[in-house]
Amino acid sequence: MDEIKEFIVENELSDKVIIKGFIEEGDLERLYGEAIAVIMPAKISIAASGPLFHANSYGKCAIASRVGNFLEEIDNYQTGILIENDRWQDAFQYVANHSKEVAIIENNVLKKAKSRSPLIIAQKHYDIYKTMVA
Repeated sequence: MDEIKEFIVENELSDKVIIKGFIEEGDLERLYGEAIAVIMPAKISIAASGPLFHANSYGKCAIASRVGNFLEEIDNYQTGILIENDRWQDAFQYVANHSKEVAIIENNVLKKAKSRSPLIIAQKHYDIYKTMVA
């Protein structure tokens, strides 16, 4: 936590980054277990999302802003829910009223997470590397 805060100050990002809080690693499993969905609001999003990776690894339905990499990583209503930032209530209402559909999303997310395990990704990179040096 201190390292992140120092990075923000050193790189003059204090006016661009707001830290609302941190979750202790030991609390993650309990919180994901209790979650019905994981909310990921953003105005911009670049590169792969660590929080999305975590939500997927726990088999949770992510509700994310319809921006950046979320557009590439989430199949809307298949592996999560993409939402405009002024329509969060629609996503919350959907999750509250469609438990069977959310369960299908969670099942799809677990399948996706298993197909993207670190070992599988490493093997894919290794296979590509072998074709390039052969």
